[in-house]
Amino acid sequence: MESKRIAVRVVATLLIMAVLSREPLAAPPETRPQVFLGTMQSGVVAIGGETTGVQLKTRLQAYELEFPKDSDGARRASEFDGQPVIVTGEFRTRPGVEISERSLIVVQTLVAQSSEELKRLPLLLGEFRSPGTQGVVTLDKETATVEIRCGTGIDRGMITRTGETWPEKIRLRLFLKGLESLRCTAGEAALSWSVSSTGSRETHSSLAQAGKLTELAPSNPWYSPVQAFGRTSGHVRTMPLPDGGFEVVIPAPFLESNPEFFTIEWIDFYRR
Repeated sequence: MESKRIAVRVVATLLIMAVLSREPLAAPPETRPQVFLGTMQSGVVAIGGETTGVQLKTRLQAYELEFPKDSDGARRASEFDGQPVIVTGEFRTRPGVEISERSLIVVQTLVAQSSEELKRLPLLLGEFRSPGTQGVVTLDKETATVEIRCGTGIDRGMITRTGETWPEKIRLRLFLKGLESLRCTAGEAALSWSVSSTGSRETHSSLAQAGKLTELAPSNPWYSPVQAFGRTSGHVRTMPLPDGGFEVVIPAPFLESNPEFFTIEWIDFYRR
């Protein structure tokens, strides 16, 4: 039964998350549906009336919700006011007048968060600040791989579990040409990795916890090396990378307390 549930979740991942393909995207990123967990807020007002009046507040940011004109979505949304919901839709940004850039979700489905509805979702959900960032989660036995493509090279987001526990192993793969900084935070623990873009391409990793910063050595249980994948695999010898990107396995102690989510932020190359 459990193997069937995992298989269903993997298929669902390909259908309803922000889908990444190893081939170039055939459609603009903002046309691809994602799943969002948050709290519904209706009766929202904004300067100059630049709002749909309905908002989803997630742990990452707030989104205006836009419904098809011929639907009763706005009315249904008001019935969920103040309640946790699951929204599936297309994440888009729109320039405003008083508000420089508005974040919207073009809603496809809207349901209350319940244990049964959460079981229908993929094991992990990715949410990112920019609609140009695309992520997908695939599951192979007990290993979940989170693949992220980011056109701007700089972004942040969060990874959320929908089940009771995290997969046994989580691998992050970022399709970037450089990695000046990668930081993952769960509770009071923040893990950081960096790959120097000059000189010998040295890699560094550190742990910030309880006000203390520790440079991580291979003997430390929090240590996990960052490596290149693609034609330049293993130790990084050239920069920018010709293809592929960087990957790192999340060390077990990071998720030992079983947090509901962890945040992630990255920079390919520092800008001046």
